[in-house]
Amino acid sequence: MLRNVKKLSVMMLVVALVIGLFSPINVAYAAERVTITVLGTADIHGTIFNWSYEDNRVDDRGGMVKLATIVEQVREENPNTILIDNGDTIQGTLLTDDLFNTVLIDEPHPVIKSMNLMNYDAMTLGNHEFNFGTDLIKKIEAEANFPLLSANTFYKADDSYFVEPYTIVELNGIKVGIIGLTTPNIPVWDGPKVTNLKFNAMHEEAERLYKELTEEKGVDIVIATAHAGLEGRYENEGSKASLITEKVPQLAMMLLGHDHDTKNMEVNGVPVVAPRNAAREIARVDITLEKQGDKWVIVDRKAEIIVAQDFEANADLADALKSEQQRTLDFISNTVATATADFVPEYEVKSLYLPAAQLMDSAVIDLINNVQLEYTGADIAAAALFDNYSNIKEGPVSYGDIFGIYKYPNTLYAVEVTGSELKDYMEWSASYYNTYQPGDITISFNPEIRGYNYDMFQGVDYKIDISKEPGNRIVDLTFKGEPVKDDQVFKLAINNYRFSGLENLGIISNDAYFVSDPKSLRSYILDYISEKGILEPEVDNNWEVIGAPLTHWAREDAVNLINKEIFEIPAHERSWNAHSINLEKQTTRGEYVKALVKALGADLPTIPDIEEYRFSDVEANLAPYIEAAYLLDITGGVSETSFAPNEKVTREQAFVFLIRALNLADEYDIAVLDQFNDKDKISPWAKESMAAAVQLGLVGGYSDGTFRPDAVIKWGEMAKILNSYLVDFDKISIVHTNDMHGRVLYNQSAGEMGLAKIATIVDNIKKDNTNTLLFDMGDTFHGTNYVVFNDGDAAVKAMNLMGYDAMVPGNHDFNYGQKRLLELVDAAKFPVISANVVKNNEETLLKPYVIIEEMGKKIALIGVTATDTAVKTHPNNTVGITFEDEVEVVQSYVNELEGTVDHIIVLSHAGNDTDERIAAEVSGVDLILGGHSHSTYEKPVRIADTYVTQAYEHGKAVGITNILYYNGKFIGVNGHLVRDNSNIKPKAEVDALLNIYKSEVETALQEVIAEVDVTLDGAREDVRVKETNLGNLITDAMRQAVGAEVAFTNGGGIRASVPEGEVTLEHIMTVLPFANTVVKMEMTGEQLLKSLEYSVRLYPEQNGGFLHISGMTFTYDPSKPEGEKVVEVLIAGEALVLDEIYTVATNDFVAAGGDGYEWLKEAKILADTGEVLSTTVINYLQTGVEIPTVEGRISIVE
Repeated sequence: MLRNVKKLSVMMLVVALVIGLFSPINVAYAAERVTITVLGTADIHGTIFNWSYEDNRVDDRGGMVKLATIVEQVREENPNTILIDNGDTIQGTLLTDDLFNTVLIDEPHPVIKSMNLMNYDAMTLGNHEFNFGTDLIKKIEAEANFPLLSANTFYKADDSYFVEPYTIVELNGIKVGIIGLTTPNIPVWDGPKVTNLKFNAMHEEAERLYKELTEEKGVDIVIATAHAGLEGRYENEGSKASLITEKVPQLAMMLLGHDHDTKNMEVNGVPVVAPRNAAREIARVDITLEKQGDKWVIVDRKAEIIVAQDFEANADLADALKSEQQRTLDFISNTVATATADFVPEYEVKSLYLPAAQLMDSAVIDLINNVQLEYTGADIAAAALFDNYSNIKEGPVSYGDIFGIYKYPNTLYAVEVTGSELKDYMEWSASYYNTYQPGDITISFNPEIRGYNYDMFQGVDYKIDISKEPGNRIVDLTFKGEPVKDDQVFKLAINNYRFSGLENLGIISNDAYFVSDPKSLRSYILDYISEKGILEPEVDNNWEVIGAPLTHWAREDAVNLINKEIFEIPAHERSWNAHSINLEKQTTRGEYVKALVKALGADLPTIPDIEEYRFSDVEANLAPYIEAAYLLDITGGVSETSFAPNEKVTREQAFVFLIRALNLADEYDIAVLDQFNDKDKISPWAKESMAAAVQLGLVGGYSDGTFRPDAVIKWGEMAKILNSYLVDFDKISIVHTNDMHGRVLYNQSAGEMGLAKIATIVDNIKKDNTNTLLFDMGDTFHGTNYVVFNDGDAAVKAMNLMGYDAMVPGNHDFNYGQKRLLELVDAAKFPVISANVVKNNEETLLKPYVIIEEMGKKIALIGVTATDTAVKTHPNNTVGITFEDEVEVVQSYVNELEGTVDHIIVLSHAGNDTDERIAAEVSGVDLILGGHSHSTYEKPVRIADTYVTQAYEHGKAVGITNILYYNGKFIGVNGHLVRDNSNIKPKAEVDALLNIYKSEVETALQEVIAEVDVTLDGAREDVRVKETNLGNLITDAMRQAVGAEVAFTNGGGIRASVPEGEVTLEHIMTVLPFANTVVKMEMTGEQLLKSLEYSVRLYPEQNGGFLHISGMTFTYDPSKPEGEKVVEVLIAGEALVLDEIYTVATNDFVAAGGDGYEWLKEAKILADTGEVLSTTVINYLQTGVEIPTVEGRISIVE
């Protein structure tokens, strides 16, 4: 019934089959093997849909509708699949708790309906199944098409099982026993609802039933599904799931839940798995068995946790439950009150793990306590924060908001307690806090105590002194202004869960005088809020945490790093902190490098197999950060195979790593270290970086003249260093492209990102740094059909959409002629500048420079275009303009601008040789961003006082260059290149625009341009060994286009034939798919002869360098030695003269030495037309020329 949406692990099956094919097989005996897959869910808590009822929005992290997709795909891969659930399943959302577990209890339960549709094989009872009493459990048991299990839950009256203890599933002749076990702590939480039940120790029942299943029931393997934590709680040994594997290590696997933690481990040799709560994960265990005699024996087990977020929701399951979903949405949509302001303030540490309402009194807790006081008539009330996000926001308040602040279906109790009992209760609650240690930057929480076990009190005033140990923390406890006495009696309002817990702990002794059951506390909150209508946040600040001064000198730095998610508060699931970051703690290499990489915002590489990772002492969670630092040349290991992550990091290491991270293109004088009397202690490898740190003012020495390079830094010093990097360092980021040559579309095979992906890179950089500029260095508007067909419109409009800030034109941007170039300049929403393109009246054709302002800095941009543009575009394109010397022009404008701006940047389309000459000869230029030579600078280089860089070609790389400042002072430039990767998604708006042009081009390609009555032969086996009519046509077109005496082109560039009949543009584009341009050269007869010899050297083998020719003929003898094969060459009927100069048309690939024609790089280029060869052939065909035949231009001596 459930539809497949996304394939999962198909390759696992393929690999298994391949391995099976090639595994050695004993001819006498081939063992029978079967793999059983077990899928396990846990703590679903009513999460059917990928929807948050509290926020009324999609929550794609999980949902049974997503798990259904995974289940279906795994079953398709392996029909021998078992699906089990670990409990805490039918409680936890508005859909379950406030509708189908209560007011709609007579209707079929939606969670069970979902499980039936997903074909579950079994479900274990969790503790929250008991929240609504045993009648609800019996109801869902009747509805389920699968057994409910709990082997350790019995009726007290007759010791009979409450539900089934186990089930047996048979697959492929293999019997699998499944034992369900439930934490025996349920009487602590839901005592009044389970008075007729008893809960035995899980491990004892598991051990007994394992024997029953294997010895009496004939099962082959047994799996356990225990709704409990590994170590249990409340000193109840029977609640420890770890004891199950200790007592029954023969288990095939064990599924856990309850703790809401992901687990994938072995315990006592048993694979133990647990998926996260709220249907966000599903556990998978593949158990392979082999038939050995008459027994099935486990030979392999593999476990994994599958994340639901990666999958689409299953439409069939969602559709089947749409009625239940809509009823829930209707239920929560009504406004019950209006809040005048937020109820919980924002704490200074904005981490998920520091809930403000547990650090100070808040209106949300006071609201809950006031409700309890109102409806019980109590003196004192106590309540817990169930979720870090618990808050009521300003504006309309719906039932979903009430659920958000009180998500459990607790009922309301009230009981009389003595002052002594009250103090014991408060001390028990206050043990939630860790004892403060000097250097702590936050209040922190005991990881052994859940957040829902910390109560805040109303009706008394008190302080919690966390400098003291647990049991002695409550101070200044008063009731109505008077100290609380041990023998005083108070009425205390709490929920049923807390009442049972305190009763079991022996803290309270009286029976409750008020019990709201079955009405929930949440219903009372609804009544209270609805009656008020207007809800004002009220907080009386009756309690506070003291004894934690939190005044460390580096605390502000550390808090900033926490809020930027660079430092992590050590935390666990369910809203509690393991401990505070302590700024007096010494820092390890691993900690420092991880934090530094996060501060840099560096991309984290994937480590496919930690067992094969280069540093054997690095754990999987740290490895991506270490690898990122390694790839950025920040640090290596202490040896080839060891990083020593737990060794302490020294001052010199810390600052060396920082300087390397800055990646400055500078050299520093180590003489600056002479000021320290312990300079000899600085390691030789560290001296230049330390000199940079000192010279830049990042670090100094101590008052005694020492530097102390080997001193270990503490977390406070690390916080200061890294926060200084974020706060004191500023940068202007420049994203730059060059030589795109019309590659506006993504081309994966060529590594060309296209403008839509580049736009995403730009957006990402701007998110990191709003002070970001975007420049292009020319040769942009021409080069492929996608720009040529619209005369550059596609490029300029996409660049407008991307927000380019400036551009310099390249030689090929003149290919459409000056008039069209100026039209494109007018269309551009950014300045197009060039200072050295001068008209006959001595005015520049374009603006020579512009001044822009970024981050308060005035930046002059000077543009220069290559002087060889006159010969690198069609001569007609440069009539009436000249290209003046780049160095001289830049110098003249620097003289004009210097002193009026903060920076001068040259946007250059002149090639790296010219750029480096400008850097060496012109003083006052800070940065040259280059193009034209298609050069690759992995990072900027410094020449004299100028930085030079360039970003390859065709959008195969994008340059990121940063102008750096420290405390407002310019300190240098760094940068790197970004290349295509799967994480870069095209920007939708740019992609949509370019796809319009793509569609127009593809339509235009169907235009008929000629008709031929023969097939034009472009077959690979022909064009690479002999003359063809298509080769003759192409070279004739090239020769005519530039007025050359002869022409040749390589057969490898001819990629298809043209069939007889109508010839479309697409036919020609298919024949000539490369964006090669036509070049006119001067060549000696000797160079021509050498080229022809090289062309035929491999005959009769196919050769991509075989030349097709026009304007000449030649004859060769294959039997002669290489270099002597060509026996005759005629040009215009005359014999070739070796020392005579001839004009030759060819393509730019061959002219640049492609296919091995290296000597052609020495020939003089008269003109690079910039016209794509396919366009040349199309124009030629449209003149109606006669199609040439194979006419003997190339002859072979037989």
